[in-house]
Amino acid sequence: MINRPGLMDIHMFIVRVSFYPFCFLLHPKGGVSINKTLWLIPLLFLLHNSEESLSITEYLKNHFHIPFISQSQFILAASILTVLVFIIICLYQIQVLSSIHWVIFTQGAIFFNAVQHLALFFYFGSYNPGAITAFFICLFSMILLAHVLKNKVVRVWSLCITLTGSLLSYPLIIWLMLRLAGFFTWKIRGPHQEG
Repeated sequence: MINRPGLMDIHMFIVRVSFYPFCFLLHPKGGVSINKTLWLIPLLFLLHNSEESLSITEYLKNHFHIPFISQSQFILAASILTVLVFIIICLYQIQVLSSIHWVIFTQGAIFFNAVQHLALFFYFGSYNPGAITAFFICLFSMILLAHVLKNKVVRVWSLCITLTGSLLSYPLIIWLMLRLAGFFTWKIRGPHQEG
């Protein structure tokens, strides 16, 4: 007699395949190492910034009346941030940055930005640029946080301080990158050209 998979077996297979990169957190002894999984941070951030770059400037103009951020300025700022996140992960992987707090701080800032996208999605009841990847970033962040707490990688109070720093500094970091990008795009285009 042939044993055919049931609907529940197919569902579990799809869940396992969809979240394979996250499986090490659920089953740390049989999955992917934490160092390999940390490469998902810049990858997810790159995907998020790519999704966001498609139409964020129009979204900001239409929903928040913010007309002063040009498309080229946003793309340059997002590119700089993506490269910085990649550099932080690289430096941690080669042990130039020996503290996991750098990674937690970075992922915390990305997480709080993703939470903002999801909050806007639920508040306005419609899609905003970056909302799809924000869901996956939040999911990954929660699983990573659970892994960090479960395996006592850092102390709880230390984690809370690092995440508070992420929450308070990520708007400032975004603002600084937009200003820096605005300076460079202004220098390239000239002061009288539109973005």
